[in-house]
Amino acid sequence: MIKKLKLKNFKCFSNIELELGNVTLLAGANGCGKSSLIHALLLLRQSIEQGNHLGSLCLYGKYIDLGFAKEIIYENADEKELSIEITNESEEYLKFAPQYEADKYILEVEKAEYKDILKINKFNLFSTSFEYLSAERIPPQNIFSAISFEEALGKEGQNTISFLEKYGLKIQVDSKLCVEDTKQSYLLYQANAWLDILFNGFKLNISKLAEADAVSLRYQEQGENHVSIPHRAINVGFGITYVLPILVALLKAKKDDFIIIENPEAC
Repeated sequence: MIKKLKLKNFKCFSNIELELGNVTLLAGANGCGKSSLIHALLLLRQSIEQGNHLGSLCLYGKYIDLGFAKEIIYENADEKELSIEITNESEEYLKFAPQYEADKYILEVEKAEYKDILKINKFNLFSTSFEYLSAERIPPQNIFSAISFEEALGKEGQNTISFLEKYGLKIQVDSKLCVEDTKQSYLLYQANAWLDILFNGFKLNISKLAEADAVSLRYQEQGENHVSIPHRAINVGFGITYVLPILVALLKAKKDDFIIIENPEAC
C-alpha cells in the first residue's frame, strides 16, 4: 500500500507531504489542490502503464491530459525541479524527478536502477486491481457495449453494466460489505441490495443482446407487494447511473486494491 505522497513544485504545491490511509478523503474549497493530488497519482500510473517503467512521465495519456511541463510546474518555483515521491508501508519509496523541459509533455527521468524497477510490484498503485472513476461519468443510457478490452470499469464508468453482466454472478463480495439478511453474496445481488437501500426499492434489470454485442439496462421499482415494469435508465434520473460505478467498484474491491474516485458526491 501507498502510505505517503510527496510533491515538489507540482501544480499548486511547492512542497507537500501527505499521509494516506486505507481510506483517504480529500475535502476543501475549490482550487485548493484536491484534484492536483489525484493527478499526481494518476500521472505515475499512466506513465508506468504506457510502458515507460521508470523512464519518463507522460503528461498526456489514458487517464489525464495535463498539457506541457510549463503548465504543471509550480508557478513560483525558485528552481525548475519537479518531483513526485511515493512511500509504501515498508518504508520503501519510489521517486520520479524528471528533467524539466517547458514545452514537452513527456519528461525524461534519469536512468532508473534495476532495484527500483523491481519495487514497482510493491506499490498497489501499479497493480492490475486498479480503478479510477473521474468526475465526468457517462449519462443514463439504455444500451451499453458488451465489448471491452479491459477489465476495469472505465474512467467514466462506461464498462460498469457490461462488467456486471459478465462477472455479476462470478465475483463474491466481502461479507463485511454485504447487506444484512441478503441470501446471495454475488456482486449482482449485492449491487441490487445496496440500490434498494440507497434508492428506495430500485433494482437493475440487465439483459445481453448477443446479436448486437450490447447489454440492455432497465430499472425496476420493487415495493412490498409489487414490482414495476422495467423503466429505461433515461427515465429514472441521473443519480442511479452516476452512483452505480462507485457502488460496483467498492463492492468488488479486494484487499490492497487501489481505487480513486473523483467527486464521489456527484450523484
